[in-house]
Amino acid sequence: VSENKGDDEYKQLFSMILLGKVKSEPSWQENGTAFVGSVTKLLERLLDYRNVLEGEENGDKRMTCTVNLLNFYKNEINRQEMYIRYIYKLRDLHLQCDNHTEAGFTLLLHAELLEWTEQTLHGDVEHPREQEWCRKERLYRQIIDHFDKGQTWEYGIPLCNELAVLYENKIEYAKLSHILTTQATSYTKILNELRPE
Repeated sequence: VSENKGDDEYKQLFSMILLGKVKSEPSWQENGTAFVGSVTKLLERLLDYRNVLEGEENGDKRMTCTVNLLNFYKNEINRQEMYIRYIYKLRDLHLQCDNHTEAGFTLLLHAELLEWTEQTLHGDVEHPREQEWCRKERLYRQIIDHFDKGQTWEYGIPLCNELAVLYENKIEYAKLSHILTTQATSYTKILNELRPE
């Protein structure tokens, strides 16, 4: 798909041929049919995604196709690394449209997969090799920044609370001071928005 090969006809032919093969073999029938169905769904979503990549007028469709791929990788086949890859593709699409709040919520999907542990995570395109809590902390700070730019400060406050507890437990008082200042600033901005002119 990434090399611009394949189309709907290929997808249907692929499905038909493989379904014919697995149905002719009793021991493969149940698992084989599920596998072919899953790969066919993936091909369908990837072809949709490829078809909307061209042209700026397809921005909303691109987001929809990206969300469809996200959901497929998470719910259908549980491929976390692919799920995370498409989280960042969706974030980039939101940022191209200056949708900072949506970019924040998109990054939150990744942060919710992480815990506050000392486990070392491998590096990737977006992150260096680091401890899990460090990655979650970095994501939270980016998310809070996106919520600030999107002027939806109320969504960042619970994340500030979590970071404050983390910093207090790790005796990181400089970071604790900074996050409490960020939280206080968020409350002030909310109050200023609510005040009548």
